Parts: sequence; C-alpha cells; structure tokens
Amino acid sequence: MLKTTFPLPLPQRMEAFRIPTCRNHPGRLNIQVSPPIPADKRLTANDAVTSINRSLREAHAPNNITVMSVLYSMAGNPIAIAPPCSANDLQPYATLIAKAIFPPVEKAQGRPDSQYFRVKLDHVPLRRGDGTQITPTEVEDEIAMNVTEFPTADKIPQSNSASLVFTFMHEPEARRFFDAHTIFVLGEPCKTSRYEERAPKRDPKSASTQYNNNQAPHQPAPENGIEIDDQVWTPPHAERKRKLSENAEVRRQRPPPDT
Repeated sequence: MLKTTFPLPLPQRMEAFRIPTCRNHPGRLNIQVSPPIPADKRLTANDAVTSINRSLREAHAPNNITVMSVLYSMAGNPIAIAPPCSANDLQPYATLIAKAIFPPVEKAQGRPDSQYFRVKLDHVPLRRGDGTQITPTEVEDEIAMNVTEFPTADKIPQSNSASLVFTFMHEPEARRFFDAHTIFVLGEPCKTSRYEERAPKRDPKSASTQYNNNQAPHQPAPENGIEIDDQVWTPPHAERKRKLSENAEVRRQRPPPDT
C-alpha cells in the first residue's frame, strides 16, 4: 500500500533588511578610509573580526558593541556588520575599527548603510571665462536653489565640461532634481539624465578579494531615471573568467606547429 505524501511547503524568503549582509541593514556601517586599503593588505573576514573586537575590548567599549563580519567595497573601504547593535552605536568607533584592520589608515569616517538615489547632470561647465577651474562647492551652490536637499558631487574631472553624479538620501528630492530637466550652472544650460551604474574596472591581481555579492555587476537604467546606489558587488566567477582569458591569449600567441 502506497503511503500518502504531503507536499512540502516552500521556504519563506527572509526579508532583506533582516539579513545583515544585504544593503540598508541597520547593523551595517560603511567606513570611508584614507588611504584606501590595498587588495593585498586586506585581512580575511575572520582575522578582521578578531582584530576589531580585540581593539574594542581594549578601548573598554560596551559589551554589546561587537562586530560579527567584515566586507570590503570595490574602493577598498571596509563595511562592518554588527547585528548585536546598530550602525549608529558602532559609528563612534569607526576610526578604531579601520585602524584595527589596516593600521596605516590616517582618516576614517563611518556612516550607517542607507539607501541613496543618484541623478546625472550633463554638460556642466568646469572652467570660467578666465580659465580658472570651478570647484564642486561652487557647482553645488549654483544648483542649490533647484533642490530642497543639498546635493554632493562626486568629483570634477580636468576638462571643459563633464557629467556629474549627484547623490540624494530621499527619492522625492532626487525625482525633483531629475524632473527639472534643465539646470543653469554659471549661465550654461545643463541637462539631467538617467544615471546608469557601470561595472568598474578591476585589477586581475585582486580577484581573490572579498566582496559583497548581493549586487549584480550591471544594472540597467531605471525608467524614472533615478538609480538606487548599491556600492559593492561581485562579478560572478571572476577568477575563472580571468584564467580562461589568459589561457586563450597564450594559445593565440603560440607559433603554428611545424608541418
């Protein structure tokens, strides 16, 4: 006689904010360090956690201030994960954490992992009529009247004009900036456009570095032109692809066999 079988229930998907390794978790602290930590100098997750917690105990931090894991961004900035406490509790110890991982760090600034929104502004003039360069602060002052939240430009390259990426903490402010379409900077009309996250170039030698793998290598531009800022990602099978590419290059360079 056959036994009656019952279908197994599908596992419930855990909400993203409950998983500390996912973006925007309240226990994630992003630490921007100067100078960045080189790929070959980054401690493994276990060694980094041990070193950080030892430094926290030596600094007489409360017992609940404990780091459970460490990730690295593509720029070499550490991300401390501390589910027992919040990133706000961990923020005063950002410099201590950074120096525990990499002692040569001179400056460190921590901020809780939050959701950010980016909009691109094209054709921004970078020099005045007399040839002097326009600073990012001056660009921000010029467009401050168009938004209620003060934006921050990533950088201004050395050229006559450029596309700048502006970061906002709230989507309505980013949408208002995007919907302006034309913004005048020092009398020059600049157009807002969709920001598209692109995969930065990686050094093949740093393929073994730890990264957070909850972000795809490439995200298409959203329909509303506003891109959510996900800072770190892992290209899948990067090491294997690199080796295959190197082997193919070696085969192409081999001389043809003698006939």
